[in-house]
Amino acid sequence: MRKAGIILFWAIASFCVIALVTLPINLQTQLIASIAVVTFMAVLKILRAEGTWRLTALAFGTAIVMRYVYWRTTSTLPPLNQLENFIPGFLLYLAEMYSVMMLALSLFVVAMPLPSRPSPPRRRENIRASMSSYQLIMRTRISLPIHLQQQKPWTTRPPS
Repeated sequence: MRKAGIILFWAIASFCVIALVTLPINLQTQLIASIAVVTFMAVLKILRAEGTWRLTALAFGTAIVMRYVYWRTTSTLPPLNQLENFIPGFLLYLAEMYSVMMLALSLFVVAMPLPSRPSPPRRRENIRASMSSYQLIMRTRISLPIHLQQQKPWTTRPPS
């Protein structure tokens, strides 16, 4: 029974949000609402609010994005009979919807971030070991060509 109540609550809340997003409002009202939401989110960011406040800011931001998606879908796509305008416009629309989907996925990470794990202690290498291995490499690089040059096997072979 409790699970059914929770599902019913979320269904009603979703319906209310969709109804608010699709309300026809003019451009000035949309601008004022967007500025108010972004200001609210900036204040919460400065105050480093956590928990419910973080979720509230994300919900308001998501509502603004949903209003944009609704407006973009219903008002800005060119008519289908003008293919020279429709194809580039629709491709741009698909790119924007892809970025909205990436935003939706990132909200799951941002909503409740996990605490950062402590980093393991850094290993310090022994400087003497590093220097001695460097010197060994340099000695080998220098001495090997000298050794090969001193042998000169091609000059000691008898002529055939």
